[in-house]
Amino acid sequence: WQDTIVIFTSDHGYHLGEHFMWGKVTLFEECARVPLIIRAPGITRAGTSTDALVELVDFHPTLLELCGLEVKSHLQGKSLVPILGNPESPGKKYAYTVVSRGTKLGRSIRTKDWRYAQWGDPGMAELYDLTNDPQEYVNLIANPGSSAQLDRMKRLFAEARQAAEQAFKDGQNTIQAFQEKQTEVAERLQRIAAELEQRAHLAPLSDAWSAYRDRLQQLMLIGNRLNKGQAELATLEQNAAHSADELATQK
Repeated sequence: WQDTIVIFTSDHGYHLGEHFMWGKVTLFEECARVPLIIRAPGITRAGTSTDALVELVDFHPTLLELCGLEVKSHLQGKSLVPILGNPESPGKKYAYTVVSRGTKLGRSIRTKDWRYAQWGDPGMAELYDLTNDPQEYVNLIANPGSSAQLDRMKRLFAEARQAAEQAFKDGQNTIQAFQEKQTEVAERLQRIAAELEQRAHLAPLSDAWSAYRDRLQQLMLIGNRLNKGQAELATLEQNAAHSADELATQK
């Protein structure tokens, strides 16, 4: 228990008639928010809370840092460790939310005091003053007095969307690189198996090669563990080469 990190959260909220809606997948506060409690030994203090803005994508870099592992720079989320140690920390300047409702894709950003949302195009936009209208009943998108705030929220919205799309592209590139590495390693192992068969006159897919093939199939399922997979595959290749030398010696 003294070394256990605990994160308590849940699925997002559920409308029970607010805004004349029933169910999920909206961009309003009732739906977009989730409960969050984190206990990190030696960092968090009992009874403390924070009003800082955080996102679910922050869990991954937070756990990496808490476990002493490297945090990749291309991750969309940011570590919450500074907030865990100091609940007065400001947190993010906005939280970005994306949901799908029917055929429409909704996106929004929420700052401490405002929410701006789009449903498909700028013509279906919403702007809410969360300080004076916390239930989000009055859409200020056409209010001349809110034009300066609207321009600011649009800039933040574009920034958040671009960052999210770039993080997705980076993730796709990482997956593609791993798949290419898988293909390369598979071909190398097949060449080693063929050499083993030729040297020792073994039947195709001997017990040794079957073990290598099974391990390869397991590694191909671990798409998010490229570095570890490469290390293990390199060890397998060394073992295969060693086995080949032993078979050649025995022959």
